[in-house]
Amino acid sequence: MGKLRAAILLSFRAKLLLPMLLIMAALVVAITWVVTNRVTAQAEADARRALDTADAVFKKSQEIRTANLLNRFRGRRNEPRYKAIFQSRDQETVRQFLLQEIGFEQGVDVMSFTVDDGDLLAAATKPGLNLPIGDFQTDGEVAILGALTSHECVETIIVGNRLMDVVARSEEHTSELQSPYVISY
Repeated sequence: MGKLRAAILLSFRAKLLLPMLLIMAALVVAITWVVTNRVTAQAEADARRALDTADAVFKKSQEIRTANLLNRFRGRRNEPRYKAIFQSRDQETVRQFLLQEIGFEQGVDVMSFTVDDGDLLAAATKPGLNLPIGDFQTDGEVAILGALTSHECVETIIVGNRLMDVVARSEEHTSELQSPYVISY
């Protein structure tokens, strides 16, 4: 009789303990799922907010850089040596001038002088820079055309495997002649 009573008691304990263990396991799983979802949602919201902030800072930095690039080259129109060289339209003179200017301009890799019909008159690259001028001219065409219509334009282009900022300025030397020159970093 003692064995029967021990079996019934064990059976009763098992019947009580098994549902309690299942309920506890279900609670642990539910709590873990809720906490994980909330932590994930919060992490995504924080990441979204951080990306939005970084995007706003990046766009503002681009605006400031564009303004700085335009201001850096805006004064060229008043320099007599620029006016004299570019009005001459002599290809070799302009090319030599551009080569000389690249040596003095910090951060300038390419300079080109494009006449108003979009044809390249002369260009120069920094010594040792393996950059095809034709590719630069083709990829920078948007900036050149922008300079022809609005007198100044800043674009970012990819030439070969280089990312470059292009500053294109158009200078009016006479009422019917515009000659944009393109300076790239």
